[in-house]
Amino acid sequence: MELSQLRAYVELPNDGQKVASGTMVLNVVHANLKQTAFPETRFDASDPVSRVRQKIYQMTGTLESDMTLTFVSPDGQTILGRIGPSDPGATPLCMHGAVNYGTLRVEDANPFSVSAKGWLENTALVEKFELSEEAYEKRDNTYRKYKREQMAKDPTWTLQKEMMRRQNPELAEMLEAREEQILAVAKVGQRCEVSPGGRRGVVRYIGPVPGLPGGENRVWIGVEYDEPVGKNDGTLNGKRIFECRGRSFGAFIKPEHITVGDHLVERSLSDLEDEDEEL
Repeated sequence: MELSQLRAYVELPNDGQKVASGTMVLNVVHANLKQTAFPETRFDASDPVSRVRQKIYQMTGTLESDMTLTFVSPDGQTILGRIGPSDPGATPLCMHGAVNYGTLRVEDANPFSVSAKGWLENTALVEKFELSEEAYEKRDNTYRKYKREQMAKDPTWTLQKEMMRRQNPELAEMLEAREEQILAVAKVGQRCEVSPGGRRGVVRYIGPVPGLPGGENRVWIGVEYDEPVGKNDGTLNGKRIFECRGRSFGAFIKPEHITVGDHLVERSLSDLEDEDEEL
């Protein structure tokens, strides 16, 4: 098919587009559903009414015994046919006045239907499960209890570290060892380098940073960069953690991404790689 032919086909109005032989395309609407419609729903013109009813039930929840189907012309002006709950289900769809791109209106006679009174659309009507703090504390196998147990064993425990241990135990062990090594030698005022990226600066803070992962139990290193390649000015959520020369010179770095030493002299901005691992 030429591109021009494909474009012409796509831009045809709905009633001009071809559909498979024997296919009936209908726009399904439901009397109880004010915000939901099922445009261009495909049926087989030879489908018995019983099969059409079953499909509508699956779409809307209206029982076949409570269902009235009305077929309306594509312009919405003329009723072409109607199938009530008591009408036989063996006759084919094409014998009831349905036409391509017409509308199929569904009415539900059951006042207690799942679609009645907005139950399928208004979530405010659905009773929410609520659990008091007291009841939650009495439960076993909750995340809260698991977290307490883990933090009793390791005050620096975080869910992120736990996932790392499960997914890649060797890498998790290596990063933990690296973190311990850096924290053992790092001191405020030391020169440092952040990897990846090779950005250099000065250690200005070592300790927990409320608001970052780990809270009071995770140690972060506050760095004042030599160049404006950071993410902050030493503050987080309006609270100053360390003094910094200005905006974009500060960052909070995980210890495993830090190298310290007096040999890490200041470099120019052009020497830095455009990578980061900071908050």
